[in-house]
Amino acid sequence: MSRENSHSDAIYKSHTLKAPVLYGIPLRLFVNVMEAEASAPLRRLLIARNGLYPALEDVDLHSLSPTFSPNTKDWNATSDQRPSFTIPSSTAHALQEASKLIKSGNIYNIHQSYLSGKTTPLVVATKVINALQQADDKDNMCIMASYNTQSILQQAADSTERYTQSAPLSILDGIPFAVKDLVDVVGYPTKGGTSFLADKRSVTTTNPAVQSLINAGCILIGKTNTHEIGIGITGLNTVAGTPKNPHCTGCHTGGSSSGSAALVASGICPIAVGTDGGGSIRIPSSLCGIVGLKTTHDVLVGDGHRSETVVPLAPSVSVMGPMAGTVSDALLVYIGMRCRRKNGKENNNKEGDGMELPNILRLSSQQPLKGLTAGIFWPWFEDCDAEVLAECKAAVKVLQDTLGLSIVDITLPDLDLLRTAHAVTIASEMRSFMSPLALNDTALRQSLNLETRATLLVAAGFTGAHYIQAQKIRTKVENNIRGILSSTTAINFIITPTTPVTAPAIQPQTLTGGLSNLNQTSTIMRFITLANFIGLPSISVPVGKCTTSSSGGGDSNKERRSMPVGLQIMAAPYQEAILFYAALALETALNLDTTPKDVYYRNDIFKYS
Repeated sequence: MSRENSHSDAIYKSHTLKAPVLYGIPLRLFVNVMEAEASAPLRRLLIARNGLYPALEDVDLHSLSPTFSPNTKDWNATSDQRPSFTIPSSTAHALQEASKLIKSGNIYNIHQSYLSGKTTPLVVATKVINALQQADDKDNMCIMASYNTQSILQQAADSTERYTQSAPLSILDGIPFAVKDLVDVVGYPTKGGTSFLADKRSVTTTNPAVQSLINAGCILIGKTNTHEIGIGITGLNTVAGTPKNPHCTGCHTGGSSSGSAALVASGICPIAVGTDGGGSIRIPSSLCGIVGLKTTHDVLVGDGHRSETVVPLAPSVSVMGPMAGTVSDALLVYIGMRCRRKNGKENNNKEGDGMELPNILRLSSQQPLKGLTAGIFWPWFEDCDAEVLAECKAAVKVLQDTLGLSIVDITLPDLDLLRTAHAVTIASEMRSFMSPLALNDTALRQSLNLETRATLLVAAGFTGAHYIQAQKIRTKVENNIRGILSSTTAINFIITPTTPVTAPAIQPQTLTGGLSNLNQTSTIMRFITLANFIGLPSISVPVGKCTTSSSGGGDSNKERRSMPVGLQIMAAPYQEAILFYAALALETALNLDTTPKDVYYRNDIFKYS
């Protein structure tokens, strides 16, 4: 990993938000005071103290037009040596073609067990139901928001009959999965981790990407818990319950797709669906040792500003995506979610041309990533705990020395502007959504988690002019990244750690009293926001474990177990195929076992005798 010509160290500024760590009564008093109209100057002071106003008021961007949603079209991404091929047909055809190539992973093994008669979807579903009941009722894992045993058993019986008739719908037939409770599914309320959202917003249509998985035969087991309205990075929820990390039940899962991550990491389901507006798929995937894909903005039907079946909390930065135990499982779920629009065209940058899949057959060659290039901004990459850094550098070395990936130094300017602009955007959009629903109703506002109220209070300190400036910053950052991920530079990927720390410890008093820790939040999100803000696809892959005890901003627990570490790989829009290709190569080379068998892992569900 040559560091020659690394001239960019001086321009990188590590930055974390500064605010007192509050929980319990002090947090409640702080929120009550800050919600008073007379406290507006204090809210502005908090923002000013963190250095956000200069980027929003002093940086001259008058020559740039604001970009209000990621512009993912017409990227001049490098096409040389692209290890992919195109399926010019339907999602079903794509799943059929992928199933011919994928001969590993949990989904493949389960499907083979169904085909051979070693077990049936009905047997598996019964075990899943038992595991869910034990997880919530006995073990207090707080994974599920809701599930319906009768529906699960009926779906499983139908799938079992299809296998009996040797007519499964796809390789996904009979595979259990769950959906984050911000995504609509008919038959389930969408509570969004709150006590009231389901009463304010009726569910009349199943999200198209979720329906596509159901159409492929997946067994929907229900909805998973989430950090309230997806506004935090730990999963802490004093209203709906806080999911526990299966690797260490005294640690957080990460958020906000907390229940989905815990479900997969615990072995209860091989796959789940999450959403990601500020790392909400990748953060919990990294902290729980699973694979998570943040898709290209608006590539999935029902995402982004066109969504009517996902709670539209932050539509310009948020997307759905798969969470899974292995890369091949995540790939199959991604294919299954890529349903077609009503006009019959695939939703990608070459509408009507079909879906690109990674050419998995090429992975058998020596150095399968030779001819591909990744850029690393080392000062940014290295801004993490020493043990996390060691695991991520070791993974990069495997990518380079074993797999043949070229690594080049790059400079990423304006990361400080990016952090500020993303914070303004996601917080303002969430506050805009919540204001008419709850913030103007005292009783409903007070029913929210204290952390949620505190974060939305920060958003109250941003003006319309600040929001416009943030969208101009989006234009500036997009221009920068277009210049890096282009055919001119021949750079295919940008690589970072997924999170700079491992899973933070749960402070027991916060489970009921709440927690506001902006330092922890900004630390854990350090490498995350670039992909959300300009719409890049990004995948987190487990690359090891370490026993670091910094816990994302100051929590101390020296007795904690070895915890997972994730590596993040980003690519240009609509380059999911090449992302999966690189991730599959890395996963195969590392050959890690990231299941928490010695802590909380249901290894009996998919065993067959």
